[in-house]
Amino acid sequence: MKMQRKKERSIKINTTALPDIIFMLLFFFMVTTVMQTKTISELSLPQAYGITQQGDSNPDELNIYIYTSDGAQLITINDQKKSIEQSNLLITGIVNQLRNKGMHIQKANLFIDSGIVMSSVNQVKETLQELDIYKVKLIHEYGIM
Repeated sequence: MKMQRKKERSIKINTTALPDIIFMLLFFFMVTTVMQTKTISELSLPQAYGITQQGDSNPDELNIYIYTSDGAQLITINDQKKSIEQSNLLITGIVNQLRNKGMHIQKANLFIDSGIVMSSVNQVKETLQELDIYKVKLIHEYGIM
């Protein structure tokens, strides 16, 4: 004998009172919340110690100027001028000299003139990478590139 199954009824939850409950909770939190209005009369900034005037340069940054003068491409670092073909020797010498003094160069700023070809800039960047200087900022004469 085959028994008939009872049909499953779907259970419905009555949600008609839900918006009322939400608005009552919202109203409760709005009424009980205290808004603080403190005015800061004086702002005390922390004091810095051990700062010396270094000018615009940071001791762990290397400023390299690449520009054209009378049709020749030149590179200048620490008031030493060389042609762009000798940039590898100049950069390596100055970085090693600074490292021997105990300064660890981590960043380089390349100030580039508008007449410089990109292959010269790439040559300087490759030399910096060989010296483990990977943070290089290219600064065009009109702003950061």
